[in-house]
Amino acid sequence: MLREFGEKLIMEKIITDDFLSAMHENIRPVNELMTYYRCAIMEVETKFNVL
Repeated sequence: MLREFGEKLIMEKIITDDFLSAMHENIRPVNELMTYYRCAIMEVETKFNVL
């Protein structure tokens, strides 16, 4: 019963459109940095393969 209450609370309060929208906005800069990081790593890998 307590578990059901907890799951219901999570569904009502945490998993809302506003929460998901805020998470999406906050993760965007992290994803952008990871894209730059992957690109830099691939560039270094290519340079090592050429040598």
